[in-house]
Amino acid sequence: MSNLEKLLEGVAVEWKALWEVTTWDKRFNAVDNYKQPKIIKYNYLLSNEIKPLILEKGNVKLLTTNETDFWTSEELAGELISNAEVIAIPWGGNVIVQYYNGKFLTSDNRSGLYKPKKYGTYHVVKMPRW
Repeated sequence: MSNLEKLLEGVAVEWKALWEVTTWDKRFNAVDNYKQPKIIKYNYLLSNEIKPLILEKGNVKLLTTNETDFWTSEELAGELISNAEVIAIPWGGNVIVQYYNGKFLTSDNRSGLYKPKKYGTYHVVKMPRW
């Protein structure tokens, strides 16, 4: 039995394609248009724009393209804040997938908004926060 099968043992699960439970911030060429009926745009910051925002404590997550645990404040983030349940995947470089739910700013990630729907009697498996 695989680790995933062990984790889900006894849980009713119906597998869904990622595009069925997310709305992304860009259109992907390899994905049919009907699978991406709309896109959601986020404000993207460059690395040099994120660095001055980093605080020791804050309530706005800074989703970078590396493994970081950076935060900022609503005051510093201003109008750039997004608030959603997202899966963030770096556009290039290392593939570091991040799951986050709440207020955030993002760097050069492709971000998928989790569609907050109830899907009947099955569960949608979400990625853990790394």
